Amino acid sequence: MIIPYKINHENIISKINGSKLVFPFLEKPKTRNLNLIKVCSIHAHYINTLIQEKQTHLIKDVFLQKIKQQLQNSILQKKKLQNFKAR
Repeated sequence: MIIPYKINHENIISKINGSKLVFPFLEKPKTRNLNLIKVCSIHAHYINTLIQEKQTHLIKDVFLQKIKQQLQNSILQKKKLQNFKAR
């Protein structure tokens, strides 16, 4: 998705890396259709943001689970070493 962008009755305009991109409509859209495009675009952006946040949380959860497992393994190894030394 190309954001931010502007929509008017003739085209959709966006800027990428300082270059102005213009996407002209083949025919003049009705105002209702323009509003629908805006709403759908905002909704899609919102969904993409939620998905990215969930992915970030999942990555953190996996990382924390790995650390927890490593700590448990370390504790078990220390206990085994202490039991071995005690014999």
